[in-house]
Amino acid sequence: MKKLTAKQILLICGGIAGLFVIFALVKKLTPLKKKMVEKANEEWARFGYQTIKDGEIIKSGARENQEGFWQRVGDYWREALNSRYTGKDRDVAWSSAFISWIMLKSAGLFGVPFRKSASHSRYIREYVKNRKEGKLNAPFVAYRINEKPAEVGDLVCYSREDRTDMYDKTDSYKSHCDIVVATRPNEIEVIGGNVAHSVSKRIVKTKNGRVSDNNNKWFAIIKNNV
Repeated sequence: MKKLTAKQILLICGGIAGLFVIFALVKKLTPLKKKMVEKANEEWARFGYQTIKDGEIIKSGARENQEGFWQRVGDYWREALNSRYTGKDRDVAWSSAFISWIMLKSAGLFGVPFRKSASHSRYIREYVKNRKEGKLNAPFVAYRINEKPAEVGDLVCYSREDRTDMYDKTDSYKSHCDIVVATRPNEIEVIGGNVAHSVSKRIVKTKNGRVSDNNNKWFAIIKNNV
């Protein structure tokens, strides 16, 4: 039997140690958060693993208008929101339909209420209200982006308007939210829909666990207490 080299042994040990770390992190997650991560990653894989770092696409995936993929966007609309949109409606943003679908397939399984909507601002405003009314133990509570560290299962949100701070805005506005699926020192991984015309994973910079990325106008973090 051929002996392993010292380098090979180190690589094997490192791989085993890495698996234990991943297992420990997953084990710590609640069933709801595990399901959110699972469903988000499944859809990211379905669309071809498109990945963005520092505002640039480092791996391209399938696009929303391609055969087999516009139909999937239609699934998000129909199943989560009972909407008439089919996925061919290129002038209609579907990112909130995607989040609503993920929450239907995760929070919905555990009877946890989530404000599904075609507009991110609707659920953001509801969860900001939870914070302002002192309902800090509610399933979802929105804080300003620099107030809380991002953890797996949270949602992080940015403005799609010229105004950067939408936290106190009480009427509708254009925004976007992604689901945090992994955390590491100085960065997190987030998955969202309708990002560069696909379901994409973004690698987002953090400092002390808080979002510090300047590629988008991040303004809120929705903490998942379930």
